[in-house]
Amino acid sequence: MRRHYKSVEVSAYVLGIILSVLIILVWPALMLLVGVFSCSSFAIWSILVVVLIVISALYLGLVPPFVEIVQVRLISICVQISGRRLAYRVVQKSATPVLILR
Repeated sequence: MRRHYKSVEVSAYVLGIILSVLIILVWPALMLLVGVFSCSSFAIWSILVVVLIVISALYLGLVPPFVEIVQVRLISICVQISGRRLAYRVVQKSATPVLILR
């Protein structure tokens, strides 16, 4: 099962590291530069927080299905090129389809 989702796992680790560095190192460094917030600077800072949360949520919600769609299309293209028929069999204990080439 793990090898089926390897690309999604790698992309999640990469984004996790990037966001962790951003939140742990860059964010506090920027706060040191700002000093005491005025009302307008606090509003801008709050908007930045919301934007970061929305980007993270969109990435986590959209990238895994996109990667799966691309992989299914690549498999179907390879099957069409090779001229083989493709059959799906669902393993009873898992919802992951198993590809059977005939």
